[in-house]
Amino acid sequence: MGISRYNSEGYADPTAYEAIRNIESFRVDHPNGYIEVNVETFFPCTNTKAKKLFRLVRAYCSEAQQEELLAALVRKAKSCLAEAMSMEGSLDELPCDPKEYQERLRRFKALTRQHTQLTRNIRDLTAGR
Repeated sequence: MGISRYNSEGYADPTAYEAIRNIESFRVDHPNGYIEVNVETFFPCTNTKAKKLFRLVRAYCSEAQQEELLAALVRKAKSCLAEAMSMEGSLDELPCDPKEYQERLRRFKALTRQHTQLTRNIRDLTAGR
């Protein structure tokens, strides 16, 4: 599922499309070209991938760009934590269907893993400063 260039009425809306696309992506310009990372899909990532990207970010991005990436990671971590906390409360209410309970438990564990990995990514980004 992508972002449409057209509004709900079917007319082209390039301004809104570009604004949303720019929020989701982070661009690192380096001497050999550039790297464009979709923050929503790339993070959380493994420590190896994060360290490679953050090395380029520290070398070729301004302080403002680094702060922008950090803010996006913190927002995503807070979102995962909030969703996990809300799911934790719903796990206490035992559903009649064991499959539904297993699905909720799986989603809760996935959210806590994502939050842990995002916390590590944030730590790695701020460690090199």
